[in-house]
Parts: sequence; C-alpha cells; structure tokens
Amino acid sequence: MARSKLIAYRRGSHQADSGELAGCCRQGQQRSRLRRGVEQMADIYRGANKIDAFGVLGDSLFEEGFSPFDLATALAKCDRTKPVEISLDCPGGVATAGVTAANLIAGFPGGSRVTVQGLVASAGTMLAMAADETTMRTGSLMMIHNPNIITAGDVREHAKSIEILGQVGDAYASWYAKKSGKPAADMLAIMDAETWLNGEQAVEQGFANKVEAASARAFASFDFTRYRNAPPELKALAQANGWTRAAETASASAEKDRADRLQAELDALKATGQTEKDRQAQAAAYEASRLADMRMPISGLAQPGNRGGRSGPTTWNDFLPK
Repeated sequence: MARSKLIAYRRGSHQADSGELAGCCRQGQQRSRLRRGVEQMADIYRGANKIDAFGVLGDSLFEEGFSPFDLATALAKCDRTKPVEISLDCPGGVATAGVTAANLIAGFPGGSRVTVQGLVASAGTMLAMAADETTMRTGSLMMIHNPNIITAGDVREHAKSIEILGQVGDAYASWYAKKSGKPAADMLAIMDAETWLNGEQAVEQGFANKVEAASARAFASFDFTRYRNAPPELKALAQANGWTRAAETASASAEKDRADRLQAELDALKATGQTEKDRQAQAAAYEASRLADMRMPISGLAQPGNRGGRSGPTTWNDFLPK
C-alpha cells in the first residue's frame, strides 16, 4: 500500500488529489474555467489527431486545465485508425482523474504518442505512462509521488481516506511498473521519495522512450513550492511570478482592501445623496406649509359689510394668481 499524508480540510471529502490540492484557489494568478451548469468543456482538440493537454487535470473552478471528459471528447474526434498525438504539460490534478485519463489513452485503438512539453507531474504522469511512445523535450521534467487526499472528521473518516489512498497509490504503481517494466514494489519506493527526473533520467528509468532535441515550452503557472523535492529553480520561478499561496493570500488581501475602499466610497455617496434628498424634502415641506398659511382667513381685512358695505378678499388665497 502506498503511504501518503492526510490534510484536514473538509468533512467527508474522499476525492483523491495529488499535490496536496492541485485545484486549490489561486486568487492572484487565477485563469478560471468557470462552470455554467454542470460542466463547461475545454476544447483541447487541435485537429489532425492532435490534442493539447495543458494545465491541471480534473475539474477545477480556479485553475485552467482539462478534465477526463474533455479528453474523451477530443479522442472521439480523432481518426481511430491513426495514432493520436498528445502535447502534455500538466503539473498535477485529481489523482482519480489521472487513472481515468490513462485508461482512455490506452484504449485508443490507433495508438498514442505523448510529448512532454515542459512538466508532467503527479496525476499528469498517468497520461505519459499510458502512451505507446513517450517523448521528453529537452529541459522537460517528470515528477512521481504518492497521491494525497483532503480529509476532515473522526477516525472513521480518516480510516476511509487511508483505504482510498492505498488503492489509488497501488493503481499508480501498477501504471509505473507497466511502463518501466520494473516491479510495483520498486515503484512504491520511488513514489515515497517524490522523485524528480529530467528527460534523460526518465528514459533511463523506463518512464519515457526518448528525449527530443527541441526545447521545452515554458512551464505552466503553478505553485511548485507545494512539492517538497521540487527543483529550486521551479520554486524560485513560482515565487518570482506570484504563483505561491503566500502571494495569492497577499493578492487576495489587497483586493479585499480595494473592495472595502470602494464600498466605503459608495456608502459615502449614498449618504450624501440621502442628505440632499432630505434637504429637498424639508424645503418642499416648508414651502407647502407657507402656502397653507397664506390660505388661512385673514382677520382685520375687508369683510362683507366693511368699507362701506363693499365686499373684499377674505383670505390671502384671494390675492394669489388665479
């Protein structure tokens, strides 16, 4: 059984996840795939039996990527008599989604070729393991580790999580063993160590078939500090570009401060408008009262029979324009 850690987060959640939570909220650098209804598809098919599998694997509201459903939809558009070519750059994702993606690729009748463009890590490695031919671009990296799960609750909840972790970890080990031709027990040891490999090392250990001279593409934005053995260059890249959780928290705090300032300004404007409205209402009430007073009977002015019996106005209203 693969050994992995538990992280308290949400009661009753048993969705296996790699990289602690590859789909965690990144407010500062988010390029959201917002869902409308149940699912919003990512169009990863590029025509001519080519697929671009870039970003986090699995449904995520906060990070750009693709899901097994997106992959299945793209494969359905391919010519099943020819190999499918998949460009891959995936920093991880939902562990169970990795197994699903591997089975989809392995089941494609025309065969498959995967080219790792930058980084393939965690759940993303399942696509590379399932391919008939896996190519590592020069400068690309592969990372293999244990799946993680987010759990909170009593001892029964954690016991269930341990069971799920073991099953998913064993599934990963079987795929690594199948690709490399080595025993699954050896794969569990590699997973425990969180192993990082460059192209040549991946080929040497049997996880890839060849290294291509073309340079790797730029790495996708991701918080590489989540991985304990990530190369210092990748951690520095994440920190420099604000991909880390600390940067996300600071960005979220700054955004909240800005929203609070805007709300305060709006409240002040509303208060000013209410004051002006009250002033106008008071002025209108005063004018109405003044006119009402003018229409009251006036004592001492001409009344019937006064001034030689001549009738005159009896209220100020008689003096107002008709």
